[in-house]
Formats: sequence, C-alpha cells, structure tokens
Amino acid sequence: MGGNSQFNTYLNNQLSGELIDVRGRSFTLVSGGRAQWVVTGEIVRIGDMIRVYTRLVRRSDNSMISQIQTDMELNRSISAMFSAAESGESSSMVIADEWEPDSWDSPVEFALGTDLYDMPMRRTIHSDDHDWFLVEPDSAMSLVIQTTGSTDTYLTLHDADSREQLATNDDGGDGSNAMIRHFVRPGKRYIVEVRGYSSSSTGEYGITGRAEDMGDAIPYQLGRSSDARTVTQRLGSNDLFLLTPRSNGMMILETTGDIDLVMELLDGETYESIAEDDDSGQDYNARLVQEVEGGKSYLVRVRAVSSDSGGEYGFKGYLYGE
Repeated sequence: MGGNSQFNTYLNNQLSGELIDVRGRSFTLVSGGRAQWVVTGEIVRIGDMIRVYTRLVRRSDNSMISQIQTDMELNRSISAMFSAAESGESSSMVIADEWEPDSWDSPVEFALGTDLYDMPMRRTIHSDDHDWFLVEPDSAMSLVIQTTGSTDTYLTLHDADSREQLATNDDGGDGSNAMIRHFVRPGKRYIVEVRGYSSSSTGEYGITGRAEDMGDAIPYQLGRSSDARTVTQRLGSNDLFLLTPRSNGMMILETTGDIDLVMELLDGETYESIAEDDDSGQDYNARLVQEVEGGKSYLVRVRAVSSDSGGEYGFKGYLYGE
C-alpha cells in the first residue's frame, strides 16, 4: 500500500495474515519480483474517520482487477499510528504516542511512585515535540523526576500557577537521561516538561517520579560565632541540613564560596517555609538571620540560582551571643 506509516505496516501485516489463512487457496504469498499480483492502495483521513482503498493489480500490465473501500472510526490508537502518514514522515521516523496531543494547558496527570524501580510511563518524542506532565504532591518532599531509555532528553520543572521555571537538567541521570531533584510542597501544582536535547533527539523514553526520603538531611551542630564550624559540601540539586538549636535565640546561617546560592529555612516537622535569602552574604552567598526556638528541629535547603552551577561551597551556622 502507498504511504509510510505504522498504520500502513499494521494493515499490510493484517492483510498478509488473512491471505495466508485462506482455505484451499491456489496462490502463493511472496514478496519481491516473483509476485504476479500486487495489493496496493491509499489511506486517507476524512474528518473523524479513516478510509482505506485496497486494489488488486495484475503485475504484468498494471491492470486493476478489484477494488475494496473500508471505513473505520478514528480512535486514539489509530490516530497515533496514522500521524506519520499525515505528516509525510517515513516509517523510520518516530510517531506521536497515545497521550498526544498534550500541552501546558492540557498536561498528562502523572502519579508518583514509591522507589527507584517503579515501572516508567512510556512515551515518545517526535519532531518538535514537548511532553507535559502534571504533578500534585500530597506532602512536602524531595521530588525526583528522571527519564530512562536511549533518547537524549532534557527536563524542566515549572510552577504550574506562576509558570516560574524551577529546575532544568540534561544528563543528570544514567547516560544521556535527565534527572531533577527539587523540594516540593503539598497544595501546589507542578508541570514537568520533557523534550529532546536537540531537534534530532527523537525516540522512545520512559519517565518516573518518586519522593526521596527527607531523612537524608545532613545533621549540623550549631556553634558559637567565634568557633562556628564550616562544612564543605559538593553542590547537589537539593542539599538539606538538619539543625536543632540548644536554646532560644537568633540563629545566623551563611554560605561561603564562589557559587551564587539560595538558602531556605524550613520547619523540620511540617516543612513549612520560614525564610529565604539569595545574596545577603558576601559576594553571591546567602545569609539568613532568624529567631528560633531551642529544642525545635529546622531544615536548611541550599540550592544554586543557576542549574548549570557546580562545585563546592561552605555552610555554617551559629546562635548569636553564644
């Protein structure tokens, strides 16, 4: 049949199967130059219907012996297979998956898993394609989104309401796969955008999402201003420190180094945000001054302003006057 699409291949396979199963047939089904009869035709889309024209042609003189017209309803699966034929792509090109069309305003709802080995959702990236997923966490968590497969993917995490870009990543996962870790809160909506790294990056991929244990926070003992200990840490995408002041007082937190950092103070039990700072420290470092309660747990989240930043930084904290 004419045209190059997954749907075309499907129909050819179905027809071959039907011909092979004909009882008492006086013909042999072959491919290539030995065939005496050829089945050909066209596949066209008419509104919400697919029409298939099938013709039996004598090879010796190209005369048409018979023609059959078949109409079928256009459903999601057929639409996905038919899309390559409509766009003029060859059979080697990647076609739209069953979740298309999706968009920022109509994202695919994405359920979070429980661990690294959850079965990924399978999708495809075709020419000029961006896939969109909606994540609505039911608790505060360190969200981990990653892709799997051999397609070179690029991930972006957005705030669904403000449209703020929160994080991006190219090759943070295995091989050319992308991975994002980001702290998210309940009651908020997030959009995950997946695209190919370049226009030639097309193909199948998988995507998973899970909550990372907040218990991975690094314990830090607050000291006095004169002997506050500086911890050197290699920058991750969501570094957390756990602090428990010995007494009520004014807590000072600072970062050091050459990376432009943002620091956020969270309630250690509810994960509610208490304060945030970007450039109040030296150069591009962060500095927070906050009154705290003795015996209460706090989390400090440190991240880079730019997703391209890397390297080491210092973190220290103390209670003023101790």
